[in-house]
Amino acid sequence: MPQGPAKNLVDEQALNDLASMDADAFAAAMGGVMQGERKRFSNGDRVSGKVVGESERYWFLDVGDKAEAVFSKEELAVAELGQVLEGFVMGRDEMGLRVGTKLTGEGAKAHLTTAAETGIPLDGKVVARNTGGFTIEVAGIKAFCPVSHIDLSSGGDLDRFIGKSVMVKVLEQRGKDLVVSVRNYLQEQRAEQAESQWAILQEGDSLSGIVRNVQTFGAFVDLGGVDGLVPRSELSWDRSAKVEDLVSVGQQVDVTIISLDRDAKKLTLSLKDPAASPWSKVGTDFQVGGSYPGEVVRVTEFGAFVRLTAGLDGLVHISALSDERVEAVEEVVKIGQKVQVRILSVDRDAKRVELSMKAGGMAKGGRQSKQASAGSSSLGTFADLFAKAKK
Repeated sequence: MPQGPAKNLVDEQALNDLASMDADAFAAAMGGVMQGERKRFSNGDRVSGKVVGESERYWFLDVGDKAEAVFSKEELAVAELGQVLEGFVMGRDEMGLRVGTKLTGEGAKAHLTTAAETGIPLDGKVVARNTGGFTIEVAGIKAFCPVSHIDLSSGGDLDRFIGKSVMVKVLEQRGKDLVVSVRNYLQEQRAEQAESQWAILQEGDSLSGIVRNVQTFGAFVDLGGVDGLVPRSELSWDRSAKVEDLVSVGQQVDVTIISLDRDAKKLTLSLKDPAASPWSKVGTDFQVGGSYPGEVVRVTEFGAFVRLTAGLDGLVHISALSDERVEAVEEVVKIGQKVQVRILSVDRDAKRVELSMKAGGMAKGGRQSKQASAGSSSLGTFADLFAKAKK
């Protein structure tokens, strides 16, 4: 029977790629074929290899034990000989093992089962929200992603994810029905980054991060694989401000590391700008002896705390509330009341400001001494003593 032309089973472009290589690169790329590969790889295996050559479309990798692989330049345009590239085994053809960091396009569509079985990440795009989650387009297929799997933290405005390009891992496959997770991919990336991050972090470092979680006691910030806590007191110089008014999930912030514990894997961060410290105004805008308006923010048995400006509170001792004797602080001031105070003393090391609401003079330290008080009550005024001396 007459037969049609023989089907071309060889990728002509692949042969052209090999033909364009120099002798050393060709020998390295074909070493496994010529000598017999001893190492066997399965789709989805993680591999790493050194760049030993290149063609117009590929980097050629030596992945060890007489096995070679190709890495598409569409994923990585620039590399150097000897550089180590990492990825997943996508399959095998006449070029050897095909290695990449993700499945995209038709390649993804043809290997969805492989991705589900091996964990190879897929390239996707969030296209819509729906009941309980999101629709992510993967290889031309509409996949479902639960809300809890759209990010490491799914709080805040969920619409912010729509339109984003994401990497996903397949949670479940039923024919063409896919359930995917962005979170699982991100968790894997964070685990890989965390070890190297902890090795280089130092107290005093200023870094950029993303707010991942907001609580009443502070905010957790992701520094690229490592989470740190910004306590409420370190979010702003204004301690009365609410956490939710200062930061939100997904927000990019600049923080400073104020303490770290490598063994416990704990980071404490600060959002405060040192240049904006209210204490930088003490001695200029606020001087000892000066009189300033303020607001009562706290009342105790021994006195009242008055806010001069955000982050700068001073204490008016009960003895300095009035020129007259005060039995109870609440008799003179209430929280929220506007008052005029005078700065008696400043202790920068202890971050303390002593204030007075008295109209008259004050003894050193902002209050009359016990001796002075006792003398006043038993001996009367200086004029009285002088009068007695003349008699």
